[in-house]
Formats: sequence, structure tokens, C-alpha cells
Amino acid sequence: MFNSVDLSLGEFESAQMGKRRDNTRYAAAQVALNLEEAIASLPEFEGAEVLELLRFVPGSRGLFSGTLQGRPVVFRVFIGPDARGDAAKEWAELTRAWTYMQGPDFFVPEPLGYAEGQWFYAMQQVSGALLLRHIARQDPEEQLRLIGRAGEWYAAYIAPTQVSGKARPTRWLNLAEKAMLAQPHPSLARLEVGIYAEAKRLADRLSKGKWHSAICHGDFHLNNLFIRQDVLTGFDLGGAGTPPVAKDIARALVHMARRGVLPSGERRFGVDAGAFARMEAALPEADRALALPFFVAVDALARVEQLDLGEEQLALAEAMEEGLLGDLRLL
Repeated sequence: MFNSVDLSLGEFESAQMGKRRDNTRYAAAQVALNLEEAIASLPEFEGAEVLELLRFVPGSRGLFSGTLQGRPVVFRVFIGPDARGDAAKEWAELTRAWTYMQGPDFFVPEPLGYAEGQWFYAMQQVSGALLLRHIARQDPEEQLRLIGRAGEWYAAYIAPTQVSGKARPTRWLNLAEKAMLAQPHPSLARLEVGIYAEAKRLADRLSKGKWHSAICHGDFHLNNLFIRQDVLTGFDLGGAGTPPVAKDIARALVHMARRGVLPSGERRFGVDAGAFARMEAALPEADRALALPFFVAVDALARVEQLDLGEEQLALAEAMEEGLLGDLRLL
């Protein structure tokens, strides 16, 4: 039986304090109670138990540990405006990917329980460390090797659905332009005017050719991978339509750079040069020269930094965007 006293709030940022934290704890406990009631009413989940909160994103989703038919599981719960639709979509993607992502080196969690029309599902509870956190404890050479392994996981995941088609960068350019207008930091806003201009120039070139698309992760970064004995398991699969495959790789590279993960000590397009070299290998050669730098620019612009960003994080963002702008101008 879930006990709200046992809520694990380690995933919350330190800014989640006071009344806001209390409200979050209450909301998470209420979601857990709703989950227990739903499980008790469904024959597909007979005997299941909800144990502990693993992560909670208010208004979006929650992860709860538990058991189902004697197996340790994670219940992924959706609480957004289209919770049932989101659950059905992710369940479909997880079951699709499970048909071929069963090892020996690359996995997704085994799908274990879903009831039609519900707002949650159960999947295998994966043991191991989050890859980015694991990488932080390694020497630079091992960091780069593991970053390459993450790229290999991604290549295996997209392989069955990858196709070549006409490049259509306008949608992504418009997304970046809209987001950059909300940038609250003047130092970054100045850089982003130049980055956007270079991305627009690249978009003109890309639109004359082709790139590869596939059913993609949608939010691919190294903390969406577990590692255990060099085996990688990817989770939080969005089944994000069929966007360009370079988009997810760019997301992972920018995610690392914003957090100061720079094992080679050199930059390329603002991100770590060694990481760039190892992760671009996950892409078809045709998507490396222009599409990947374009999507690094798009991701840098689209993910606006928070107003209360710390000095260290702001300095990392500035260094990344300065390097990105300089290299884009050379293309």
C-alpha cells in the first residue's frame, strides 16, 4: 500500500520549497490514491501494489514503484489534459520497440500491464545507474566511450523505421524563432540573434535536399538511459512521430553541454567535440554535415534558460552559444 509519508522527492529542484513543495506532495499522494483505486478495479492488475513515488512532474506525469504478478514494476501515470491518450501512445510505442530492443546490449523496459482507456501502464523496473550521472564519475576516455555507446543505442532504436525523405526545416526554424523571443538573459539573447540567422541560412540549404526521419525518442538525453554492466536501457519513450533523426542526437549533445559535460576539452558547434564525433556516428552520413549542426542550433534556441539561472549555468550556456555561433558561421 502506498504511503504518502514515504514520498521520495529527490528529483525535485532545490527551488521547490515551502508551500509549493507541500502542494506537490499532496498532489502526488492524491495521484497515488487514484492509481490504487484504479488498479483495484481492473482484472488486468489483480494483486498489483503501489509502493513508492519515484518521480513526479505536476500536471504532467508520475512514476511509482510497485509489483505486478510478483514482479517489480514501475507504474507510469499521466495526469495532463490528455492523460488517456498519452498513456495509449506511450504504451503503443513501448510495445513496438520491445519487439526488437531486447538485447544483448540495448534494451527498452519490458511492457507488463495496460488496460484500454486507462491513464497509466506498468513496465519492467530497470536496475542500474542513470547514464549521465554514471559518466560524471568516469575519466574522460571512458566518458567518451560511453557517449558513443549511447549513440549506438539510439541507432539501434531508430533503425527499423528510418527512411530518407525531403528535408523540411521550416517547422523547426519557426519553433526556434518563437522560443528565442522569450529568452530572459540579454547575453544569450544577443548571441541567439546570430544563431537564428545562421540556422535560417542552413535551413535554406537543407530544403534543397533530403534528410532521414524515423520514429524517434522525442527527448533523447543520457539521463533517459540506464546503464548496468555496460548494458543500456532507454526509457521515457515518447514515440514522437517521425521527426528527423538528427534532432534527438542534437538534443543529447546540447543537454550535455549545458551541464558542463565536456570530456574532450574542446568544442564543436558549442558542444563537446569528442561527444559530437561519437554521437554523429549514430546518424546516416548524409545527416551529419548540415542537419546535425542545424538541430544543435534549433535545440539551443528552443530550450530557453530560466530567469533564475545560476551564474555557473549561465556561463556554460554563454560558452556553448558562443562556440555554436562561431562554428555555424564557418559552414
